[in-house]
Amino acid sequence: MRWQARDLLPFPPEEARLDYLPLGRGSDGRLRMICLAARDRILAEYERALSAAGLHAAVLDARTITLAQAASEHLGEGTAGLLAVGRGWTTFLVVQEGQPRFWRLLPDGSEGWMGAERPRLLREVSDSLTFCLESESIGPLGGMTLAGLGEGTAEVASALTEWLGVPVTALDLRAALRSQEYPDNLDVWGPAIGAAIRPC
Repeated sequence: MRWQARDLLPFPPEEARLDYLPLGRGSDGRLRMICLAARDRILAEYERALSAAGLHAAVLDARTITLAQAASEHLGEGTAGLLAVGRGWTTFLVVQEGQPRFWRLLPDGSEGWMGAERPRLLREVSDSLTFCLESESIGPLGGMTLAGLGEGTAEVASALTEWLGVPVTALDLRAALRSQEYPDNLDVWGPAIGAAIRPC
């Protein structure tokens, strides 16, 4: 991948750390994916700073960055939420006027949402939302975007709508990326996606 991306990187490819998110096959049958690249030297400086402060570095998951970018059209006005469900975790973001205000990582993924853990997860999202709205003094949630559950999305969206009392819509990642330019706002989203960390 470094070799293929060498002409796109603003630094030598051997200095890059890469992550990627597969998007499935396009109309031509070729596999499409989004890549996230960062310079190893810069990341190493951040890791040393964290270590000096007694903190442990973790891996940033490109999937949630991509979901937040793709959902930014839905999250641009008022107060809105993004619930991104992965295999082993769920990221919950609250955004006000396009600015991230709150994020939380739940250590349960799609299996929990589609199984017996759903009532507990609904309660955790609701409690997190209540804490966010009270601690950040922001207006009520106008709606939520849900991503990552595939065929189970409609069922969980209905449960969330009933539990939270706000409309919940599904995010079609491929359609979102086809229908708009990539938003140039990683400086806004980058810090907020701390919710997407995984242990190294």
